[in-house]
Amino acid sequence: MTVRFGGLRVFRMAAAVLLLAAVATSCGDDDDAAVARDDAQDEGQPSDRAEAAAGEPIRIGIVSPGKTAASDLSIELAVAEATVDYLNQQRGGIAGRPIELRACESQGDPSKAADCSAQMVQDEVVAVVAGNTQNVETLVPQLRDAGIPVVFYGASGSIVEDDSTVFVLANSLAGLIDLPLDVAKEEDADKVMAVVPDVPAAVDIYENMAPPVFEEAGIEIDQVAIPLGTADMTPQMQQIADDDWGVVHVIGTDAFCISALNGLTAAGYEGRITMVSQCLSDATREAVGDTLEGILMSVPAPLDADLEDIQLYKDLMAEYGSDIDVSDAFGIALYTALAGLEAALDGASGDITPAVVIDTLRTMPEMPLPGSGGLDFRCNGKAVPSAPAICTRAALMAELDAEGYPADYLTVNDTPIED
Repeated sequence: MTVRFGGLRVFRMAAAVLLLAAVATSCGDDDDAAVARDDAQDEGQPSDRAEAAAGEPIRIGIVSPGKTAASDLSIELAVAEATVDYLNQQRGGIAGRPIELRACESQGDPSKAADCSAQMVQDEVVAVVAGNTQNVETLVPQLRDAGIPVVFYGASGSIVEDDSTVFVLANSLAGLIDLPLDVAKEEDADKVMAVVPDVPAAVDIYENMAPPVFEEAGIEIDQVAIPLGTADMTPQMQQIADDDWGVVHVIGTDAFCISALNGLTAAGYEGRITMVSQCLSDATREAVGDTLEGILMSVPAPLDADLEDIQLYKDLMAEYGSDIDVSDAFGIALYTALAGLEAALDGASGDITPAVVIDTLRTMPEMPLPGSGGLDFRCNGKAVPSAPAICTRAALMAELDAEGYPADYLTVNDTPIED
């Protein structure tokens, strides 16, 4: 059931069913996949044309960190290959021509990200797609100079101000700014406190980017920056509780957020809490316990929800991929970026050049964003005026239950993107 209150749209679900769905890695037989794709068409998802691509390939670059000592994002390339197989076999590729992937792994290294850019220019790709690529500041410049568009799933920092060749399909600022702002409006709270790691990238958001947005809404925003590794934040959280801040927004890794949340509990804070998805892990659930209930958290995709476009993704990965973990958020992020690019280019014809891709993206109508759980995107620079590279205004959030799992999914800032 879907209900709406204020600026938030809520998807009500049974938590026990969702937890079972979250660990499912098998999505049924080919008949089930076909039914799911037919149903998805009714929900505004891409409709299969059942025609194979033919002719000279169109080269699309994929840049991924791959597997590093700190993380393993090798799923991105597996998802990219499966998605391209589907697009080529069922949706006619791009402009009827097959998509040819050119992949490069940056290994999380800034210099290697720059090398990947050089490789993409040499390979004469018409666009580069990245799901959760690190080092965006070194990846983009050479591509921009060559006039090659880069389509990110999510990105933040100064790169989102680039409205020339950069397209960011997910609203990377929503979990940082829109979520606490919307909750403050719903709660009639007149001030929000952000609890952030004391690092420049985090501090800058609430020192420079957020204040004008909150000021326009008549809500005060402030921050307390706490050094990483601080185990006991009770003194800082006690001050927040004593000063009666209506909403507290926490950003950081799970370890940082555990300290902040436990500090708020110890201080007797009774206001609303919001946080980013990086806060939540099994360690958080174990350390914080049922105090997670009612917290609103940004999420990349409702992977455990019974929604048509999520099921479509799972079915496609089962049909065209091999042992792809569909509960991995990094996988669906890459799918969203690649399938979103194809959806925006649907109906294109003639010679597909980087300039044509850029122009088509900038002039596209608003349409469903694949794998997003019902969000729409439009890349005309007006979704988030202060960050014209971002193509989606709304973003997905989850309200947590007593065990720290999503009980409800919500969208914030869910309004049409104007011409």
